[in-house]
Amino acid sequence: MDRSVASDISATVAGVRRSRAGAAVSMPFAWEELGADIGPAYFTVDHAPARLDAPPKDPREGFFAAARPLIAGK
Repeated sequence: MDRSVASDISATVAGVRRSRAGAAVSMPFAWEELGADIGPAYFTVDHAPARLDAPPKDPREGFFAAARPLIAGK
């Protein structure tokens, strides 16, 4: 049975799940922001847009400045 590319694409799109309210998401944050109240479900799809619009500071600030060269093993 031949399948067309269009049927493959529509089947794939139909199988994609939409986010649910309250679903946890990955979010960059600075070490200083960590506390007892931050856990795996702290950042959600409900709160992500506001956080991304006004982050407290760039959590990647200084990332490349902290790089150190790798030393070959002996």
